[in-house]
Formats: sequence, structure tokens, C-alpha cells
Amino acid sequence: MSPSTITAHRTIAGATIGFELPAAVLHEIEPAFARLMDDDERSVAPLVWYRQEPVGSRRARIERHDPLRTPPVEAIGTTAQDLIDDLHLTIALHSREHVFVHAGVVTWNGTAILIPGRSHSGKSTLVEELVRRGAGYCSDEYARVGEDGSITPYARAIQLRVPGGSRRSLDASDIGTVDTGERLAPALVVFTWFVEGADFRPRQVSPAAAALELFDNTVIAETEPDRATRVVAQIARRARAVKSPRPDAATAAADILALADRLEVAS
Repeated sequence: MSPSTITAHRTIAGATIGFELPAAVLHEIEPAFARLMDDDERSVAPLVWYRQEPVGSRRARIERHDPLRTPPVEAIGTTAQDLIDDLHLTIALHSREHVFVHAGVVTWNGTAILIPGRSHSGKSTLVEELVRRGAGYCSDEYARVGEDGSITPYARAIQLRVPGGSRRSLDASDIGTVDTGERLAPALVVFTWFVEGADFRPRQVSPAAAALELFDNTVIAETEPDRATRVVAQIARRARAVKSPRPDAATAAADILALADRLEVAS
């Protein structure tokens, strides 16, 4: 470890993570997680560590040391942005306070709408359109779920894919409202995917079927299946779940919010 390297740990969204990095790198990543970082110092020993290792005369690489991953030691890049990108999944895997489900999340009528799906499924584009139409932004990647099924926002910049495979970051506050509240009730789960020319015609999904699909999108499904099962069952009990292909994001966003309004009136 070089003299410029510091050892520290941070608790972010319930995940305690260790760092052996230059102070400048650590200070560069902290603003990205400012809304998620706990103020108090935890006595919990980190299970996962990020360390910077020199590689010959090349730029020093950052390695993740995590016994829950295969391989347990892996180079994740050389820049602070590489570290930020990798940290999101690490937080989701190691949080002791919440179970993370791959899903876009917005608020509407004071409750949460979840749109489950893995990366490249179009969640971020759909979330962007929902926020532009007045929904509150919670996350474009993770539903952060408590043991009772309640949803806590996981604020990060919306990551939009552009032609060529690259990404651009969009601050949700530039297009609408960012919800930083706590413990939102899940009201609607929408399983949807883009199909050219499709109409959004949602059919109701049973709680059992919804729980299975949610489980498939849970980060800890393999490492802690019992815990994941308990939490997604809570969501399935509390929320109405529907499933349908969708047209373009702008049209689908309007249809989803209209559906949420109808469900609220019906209840």
C-alpha cells in the first residue's frame, strides 16, 4: 500500500464497504452517493473491499475483493467512474437493510410504481418519460425494498443508452421531481417490454406469479434466496401487478399513469 493510500469504510444504503484507495479517488466517488450514505460510522467489518493495485508502468487499476462474487478478486477499471459504476451492484448485493430488485421506480399518487427488468430492458427510458409526465423519480435501476415490502428511493442519475452503445447521464431534477422520501407503499408493479407497434393492454398477474418474476429480478436471489423470497412476497401481497408488451416509452408512460389513476379510483 503506497503512502498516498488511505483505508476507510463507508456505509451506503445499508452496505458497509471498505476502501484502500488514494484519498482523491475516495473523495471523487462520495458525491455520487451523498443521498445514500449513512452519517454514522458503523462497527460492522466490511466484507467487500476496493483496492488500488499498481500494474507495472500502466495506470493503477482498481480491484474488487468480494467473496460473494466469482471470481472473488476482479479488476473493475482504473477511474473513479469505473468504481462508481461497479459500486451500485456491490451495494445491492451487500445491503443489510434492504433487498434490491432490478426495477425502475417512480412515485404517483403518493405510492410507488415498480417496473422490473434487467439492464438493456428499457427501464431507464420509460422512467425518464414517467418523470417528464409528473411522476416522482426514485430510481432507474433498483427498487430498494424493506422487509415489509415498502420502497425507499435509490437516487442516482438516470443512465440512458445512446446509439453506439455508450451512455449519457441525466439528472432527474432537470426534468421533474426527485423523490427522497422514505418507506413508500408499493401500489403497482408493471412487467412490460418494448414491442414495435404494440398496444399497452395490461392483464392482471396473480400475487404468486408476480412474486416469482420479482424474485428473478432480485440481486440476492442466489446468495440469500430465503430473504429474497420473503421480501418479494410482501410486494406481491401489497401491490397490484400487471403484464403487457408496450409501445414507445412516451405512449407507454401515459398509459401506465392512467392505469395507476384508475386503480386508485377503484380502490
